[in-house]
Amino acid sequence: MKIASIIGSTSHVLYIARLNALEASPDTFGSFVSMSVGENVVVGIVSDSRITDPALFRFSPRSEHEHALDGVSPSLQKDQNMLIAILLLGALSANVGNHEVPRLVIPSGTIVELMNEPEFQKFHLDSSGDLILHYLSNLKNHAGSLSTELTKIVIDKLRTFCGETERKQLRVVEQSISWKHTFGETNF
Repeated sequence: MKIASIIGSTSHVLYIARLNALEASPDTFGSFVSMSVGENVVVGIVSDSRITDPALFRFSPRSEHEHALDGVSPSLQKDQNMLIAILLLGALSANVGNHEVPRLVIPSGTIVELMNEPEFQKFHLDSSGDLILHYLSNLKNHAGSLSTELTKIVIDKLRTFCGETERKQLRVVEQSISWKHTFGETNF
């Protein structure tokens, strides 16, 4: 389902898209999305959002995250817009997830689609069918203050199709992230 179109980027891994208000769900934060660029399918996660207010011609911040949507052109403020930041996590090729930073640049105007459950599952499995989460450090480094919440959303979604062994592993990851978020990187 098409939810948005790419309108720019703030870095090689962080893109800005304009939501299609008629088709987008209001709960897009943490949603996995895909973008087709030629024969490549690039995968990302909605990591932030902003609303432009045409009556006041200014941005209304939706989070404390400083750089995800900064520098968006004032010309976008002419119409009411809902903007989302998309953090690139990898690609889906031959029905297998690749969690490396994609080398290609996503062109402006590229359609952003919500990933369905089978695509989401394929992205998180390697060729042996084992669960992979190699993008977690990228998520932590680029999603700023929202990285803990995004990681929890990802883990909750993964639990829906994982076996008991993987659920235990995800529980350890979740507890570790919650601990670090609460107490920082301090060594006692």
